Amino acid sequence: MHFAGRKVFAVFAAAVMAGSLSAVGANAAQLSRSQMMVKEASAVYHMTAPISGVGYTTTAVSKEVAAGGSFELRVALQPGFQKQAPVVCVNGAQIAPLEMDSTQHTYTYVLPDVCADAAFTISALADSADMHTTGTADSQPEPETPSGFPLHYNGQTCADLTGTQSLCSGRLLTFRVYSSAAPQTVRSGNGKVGSVNAVMQAWDAQTKTSVWQVYGVASSARSGDCAGIYAQVDGSLVKLFTVQLTKPPYTCDTTMDISVKSGQQYWAKVSIAKGTKVSYTAGNGLVVATRIKNGRHPIDLGDGKDTYYLGLQGGRSGKTGLYLTAGSQQYCMFRVTVTK
Repeated sequence: MHFAGRKVFAVFAAAVMAGSLSAVGANAAQLSRSQMMVKEASAVYHMTAPISGVGYTTTAVSKEVAAGGSFELRVALQPGFQKQAPVVCVNGAQIAPLEMDSTQHTYTYVLPDVCADAAFTISALADSADMHTTGTADSQPEPETPSGFPLHYNGQTCADLTGTQSLCSGRLLTFRVYSSAAPQTVRSGNGKVGSVNAVMQAWDAQTKTSVWQVYGVASSARSGDCAGIYAQVDGSLVKLFTVQLTKPPYTCDTTMDISVKSGQQYWAKVSIAKGTKVSYTAGNGLVVATRIKNGRHPIDLGDGKDTYYLGLQGGRSGKTGLYLTAGSQQYCMFRVTVTK
């Protein structure tokens, strides 16, 4: 009986130990998964880009980016390669510049929400190369004749866009101007609706073309949503086409460009449809540093939308845009000027 009791106890103890080992194994597996999750959340990805090449040099804020962060690369073109934007690819896919400075011949490229290693390839185009551009999602360029000019071209100043073009607030519309001489100005008839940026590709005497962009101004201080786009050539002002603004998929309490001093902070409130994937970045991380309240998570104010408080802190003197990516589309919410 005593022996049987020992045997029962031994069986019971073995069962307890087996259960303990199972629990330890489960805890170890759970701990391993937790460690993996922590490792994944704190992953650091490596950005590879050439420092220089034929016709260009590059600078990067950092070559290592934490998961979910953004990476910024600036490409400066050298003389003889400054009439066309460089061709920049990430892991084989071409990307467009977020900002450009036509006086300094620099182009800024930003990768938001980095989630993998990335390798950049860059090609600078010689000034003698054929100039070309592609339409944006908001544009429908006119078909061209075999000579390369649009069907409506009759020797007078015109653009590859005609009629009324839709332009979402915060987005850019690229267009080509055909003219017998370099345009003296290309501008918007209403600066509160659209703002024409500095020339993207300077006028070429052989192709008789130059390339420009108009930015849909995100402002509430306008009486209408339409603006004519005009070119002045040899003293004559010609209307090229009209832009009509459409609303972006978000609302922002900052509806005009702002100015801050170096070191000063500013916060903007942005609301968007619940569940929309968003990211936030600056066109130039040296001019402003960006930050998001609540650890990049949306705040629920009970209005059925996701709300974010997006901040910036002034860095060195300069001007740059603040960009929101909603889904797959990127929008410039407003621009900021930093002074000392």
